[in-house]
Amino acid sequence: MKYKFLIVDDDANMAVNLSKIIKENMPNLIENIKICNDGVETIEEIDKEKPDILLLDLKMPKANGLTVIDKISEENIEIIIISGEASLINSLTIFNSKNIKKIYIKPFLSEHLIGELKYICHKKEEEYIRNKAEDELCVFSFNKCSIGYKYLIECLVKTYEREELLVNIEKDLFPLIAQKFHIKKIQNIKWSIQKTIKSMIRYTDTEKVYSYFPNTETLTPKLFIMTLNKLIITKYKK
Repeated sequence: MKYKFLIVDDDANMAVNLSKIIKENMPNLIENIKICNDGVETIEEIDKEKPDILLLDLKMPKANGLTVIDKISEENIEIIIISGEASLINSLTIFNSKNIKKIYIKPFLSEHLIGELKYICHKKEEEYIRNKAEDELCVFSFNKCSIGYKYLIECLVKTYEREELLVNIEKDLFPLIAQKFHIKKIQNIKWSIQKTIKSMIRYTDTEKVYSYFPNTETLTPKLFIMTLNKLIITKYKK
């Protein structure tokens, strides 16, 4: 997936250098990078372009970074603060900092920023795929509160990222799910998924199930995950 970045700093050279560093280190994750040099321009640009990630200085002309944060509090934007103004940083509150993922005090190491940006992009892609997986499973009558359903969603997220995990799911995939959910017995992952799939078959319209799986007698967790993985990748992987 690719993301829209907005860099905001009244120091034009600083903003341009940040843009170059991001382009050099994560070109495959960039849809576009825009630059603004004051708060008013930033608010207008956010309203127009709807960036995914905002790198924001706090001390700026016309409107400072705190004003920008307040104005965009309802937007779904990941914010990284880059500032040398300790007094403004200390003015951040729990309310206006809810979308702030990291604060860097100038000067800072660019590799730390790049690492954080890559992490944010990875988590955003995970969230996107998790939502799409849930959308695809809505055609079936799953008990969404069951632990097996939660394991299943996580399996679809992991195999979207790494298709090779499908080769041997009990050896490669299920241990990752067990680790995430702090489960000691990996066999419990398979058992819970089997149980939730059997329950789904019982409560879902038969024709709907057969349209995906003609032979439910041989519907294993692996077959279900592989089928949905292929569907999700075909529809959503860019």
